Amino acid sequence: MKTIYKIALITSPALALSGVSPLYIFDKLNLSQSCVLWLGLTANVFIFWCINIFLLKKIPHNEVKRNIVSFFLIFLTHIPKVFFEPELPFSNVVHQYFVYPILTTITLNTIILILLKTQIAEHKNREIERQYEQLEIINLESQKQLLLQQLQPHFLFNSLSILKSLISENSSLAENYVMKLSDFLRYTANIGDNAIVSVADELKFTEDYVALLRGRFDSAIAYENQIDTNMLRKKIPILGLQTLVENAVKHNKFTEEEPLNIKIVSSGNQIIVSNNINEIITIEKSGHGLINLNKRLLHMNNSNIEIYRTKDTFCAILTLHDL
Repeated sequence: MKTIYKIALITSPALALSGVSPLYIFDKLNLSQSCVLWLGLTANVFIFWCINIFLLKKIPHNEVKRNIVSFFLIFLTHIPKVFFEPELPFSNVVHQYFVYPILTTITLNTIILILLKTQIAEHKNREIERQYEQLEIINLESQKQLLLQQLQPHFLFNSLSILKSLISENSSLAENYVMKLSDFLRYTANIGDNAIVSVADELKFTEDYVALLRGRFDSAIAYENQIDTNMLRKKIPILGLQTLVENAVKHNKFTEEEPLNIKIVSSGNQIIVSNNINEIITIEKSGHGLINLNKRLLHMNNSNIEIYRTKDTFCAILTLHDL
C-alpha cells in the first residue's frame, strides 16, 4: 500500500494539471485562477485516490462492485459544492461549463482506477515470481538430496568392499582409506544444511572422493589439481566439482594402460574440469547430475555451466563470483 500512496502523491498534481489545462489554454481562466483551481483539483484527485485505496481494502475481490461504488462516492464529493456554492473567482466559468467538471471527474477517476489496476497486476506478478523462486529453490533442494541418495549407497557399498580387501592386504593403507571415507561421509552428512560451500571445502571433498576411487581403480584414474589459491575463497554449489568428476568416471571406460585423466584448473574467476574421452556406449544418458548442477549454479550467480567437447576431451567450465 505504501507504493500506491506514493503513486497517489506523485500523480495527483499531474492529473489535476491535465484537468485545468484546457480551461487555461482556451482563455477561460487566467493564470492565477488556473493555479487556484489546480491546487483545489490536486486535493480532490488525492481524495479520489484515498477513496479507491479504501475500497480496495474493503472490496478486494470484486472489481466491478468496487468500481461502481468508487464512482458513486466520487460524485458524492461534489454535493457540498452544490449546497454551499463557494464563491470563487472562476465560479461563473464553472457554471457556464457545467458538464466539464462532470467529465473531468469521470476521466480522472477512470485514470486512477486504471493505474490502481496496473499496480495490483504488478504486485500479483511479483508475488507469483516470488512463489516461483521459492518453488525452484525447493525443487533444487530436492534434486540435491536425490543426487546425494544416488551417490551414497552404491559408493559406500563399493568402498566397504575395497576396505575389506585392504584390511587383509595392507593395514596402514586400509587405515588411511578409512580416514578418507570418514571425511567423505561427514561432508555428505552435512549437505542438507549447506547449498553453497567454499571452493576449498569442495575441492578437499572431491580429492577425498578421487582417493576413494583410486582405492578401487588404482592408477587407472589420474588426477591433477591446478587451482589458484585466490580461487579457494570463492563459493560454489555443494557437490559442484564432485559431480563433474563423477560424471567423467561414469561415462568413460579406463584401464591402467589407458587411464582416465581428470584435471581441475582455474583461470580468472572460472574453474575448468576436463577429462579425456573413452566413452562407454550406453542406450540411455540421463545427465541429471549436470542439469541439477547447472540449475543450482544459475540460481547462485546467474551463470550456466559451459560445456565444450572435442573428439578427445570433455571440458566443463564453472564461472564463480564473490558472494
